[in-house]
Amino acid sequence: MDEFGSFVYLIYSRLWQSEICEGRDPALIANELVRLKHMRPSGRSNSVTRNLPRQGKTRVYEIKSSILHDDDNP
Repeated sequence: MDEFGSFVYLIYSRLWQSEICEGRDPALIANELVRLKHMRPSGRSNSVTRNLPRQGKTRVYEIKSSILHDDDNP
């Protein structure tokens, strides 16, 4: 959960490229999700560093749960 109590989905960078964006441009998709405010960037990068249990600091893409129920973008 984020600081507002909403669920977020953390996706490993390698899975973002190989599974989620398979056959598409991962940077282009990430930029669009940031523009639509469904992804939280970190500075100039679309991925963020999170301290994950048993893994330590790890780069992930943080997708907000709003992506599943965005009323503004049908």
